[in-house]
Amino acid sequence: CYVHSNIYPETMMGLLSIAADFLLNHTAGPGRCAPRLAAPGGQMQQRLFVGIEIPASARMKLTTLRTDYPGARWHPPEALHLTLVFIGHVEDAQARQMAAALADLHGAALTLELAGVGHFGPVHKPTVLWAGVEASALLAQRQQRVEQQLLPLGLIRDERPYRPHVTLARVKEGGE
Repeated sequence: CYVHSNIYPETMMGLLSIAADFLLNHTAGPGRCAPRLAAPGGQMQQRLFVGIEIPASARMKLTTLRTDYPGARWHPPEALHLTLVFIGHVEDAQARQMAAALADLHGAALTLELAGVGHFGPVHKPTVLWAGVEASALLAQRQQRVEQQLLPLGLIRDERPYRPHVTLARVKEGGE
């Protein structure tokens, strides 16, 4: 995997090298620049997550699930991934520290199995449409290891239980 940023494509690629199992990326997706937010003191921020890149063949199969769902903004195939940890907005220096902390993490290859589709939010007004990923002890361990590496660097732990999924679309106004 790789470090990817549409904001600093050349410097981020050379500056941050993450173990092959992980992908650190902003949530705007390839081809679109996330707005850079000015932080106090003039530092710039990025919205980041740590995830597992899924094979192109699986991404293409997932795109066949697209329907004409009202208000859905479907993610392009190259943006589909399994999020391990959502980081949120961080300053550039903190992003570099987090990437360095993940660079030494290595693990066995994971076999991921898709397990149904669903949504987040109420049935009458979902906010996210997703494809589930079968939970496994190895996946849970990988997610916890990443989280533990990032907590001392300012990650705020999500109190909700980890639900492995691939976000397929975000819904602006909810469905019918």
